[in-house]
Amino acid sequence: MRKTIWIIAAVVLLAVAAAATGFIMMRGREHPAAAGAPIKTFSFSRNGSSTSEMSSYGVVRDRETGERTVEYDFGYGFETYSLPVDEAFLQELSAVIDSHNLKKWDGFQKSSSMVMDGNGFSLVVTFTEGDGIIASGSNKYPKGYREAAEAIEAVFLNYLKKNGIEPEWTVG
Repeated sequence: MRKTIWIIAAVVLLAVAAAATGFIMMRGREHPAAAGAPIKTFSFSRNGSSTSEMSSYGVVRDRETGERTVEYDFGYGFETYSLPVDEAFLQELSAVIDSHNLKKWDGFQKSSSMVMDGNGFSLVVTFTEGDGIIASGSNKYPKGYREAAEAIEAVFLNYLKKNGIEPEWTVG
């Protein structure tokens, strides 16, 4: 009886160790379902010390109708826009997500406790398959942040211009 308990304990321990090893090895790798995946919702915000350094860009999905809109907020409500989304816009945004490896940002959540003021960001993406990206930082940023942030903003600002809107507000 005692030998059986030891064998069961050893098997359970090996199973837990194998699962933990697999989890550790897979963590941080690109999630294959997310590559090129259709975007369900998207939210990217940048903030700073002044309202001129605040901007939010989003793809919002209406829960009742399923319709999605492109949302803009410059200067913490100073200038806002809401436009219907088209498939070309979503494909361009997906290309930015893929080309800048934003899936690797998932789980990034860092801040500098040594800075009393400063800048930060937040990124939340959900894909139609159910997976997504959640990342945020305050005076700490993931690798390639500046280039990715500029690419995201360019996609959204170009969509505004494509729809005949020239924003008065310029981002920080």
